[in-house]
Amino acid sequence: MRYMAGLAGGYLLVGFLKDAYNYIDKQRCEQIVDGDVESTIAYLEGKAKADSMLMAQYNLTKDRMLANMFWADGGSRLDYQYFGDVLAFDSTYKKNKYNRPLVIFS
Repeated sequence: MRYMAGLAGGYLLVGFLKDAYNYIDKQRCEQIVDGDVESTIAYLEGKAKADSMLMAQYNLTKDRMLANMFWADGGSRLDYQYFGDVLAFDSTYKKNKYNRPLVIFS
């Protein structure tokens, strides 16, 4: 994109910016061999090999879709042991494209 913007004299002058970003996003998605859930589970399993305190749990629906997922790495678990704080949150406001709540906190 930077190359095309340089030739056109700036990003606003490219003329097909939305199409270019859609193409780039499509290419990125095609590089994911497994689905997003399988990739996430594989990532967490790999992290668990390096972090013996990593804990991950998930549930699947009847049709093998992800229903719930929770994980905590060793650092988070140690922080809880030392400080004992609990974070409560409401995830009912917005849903992701699968109509499931998505909550990320750190």
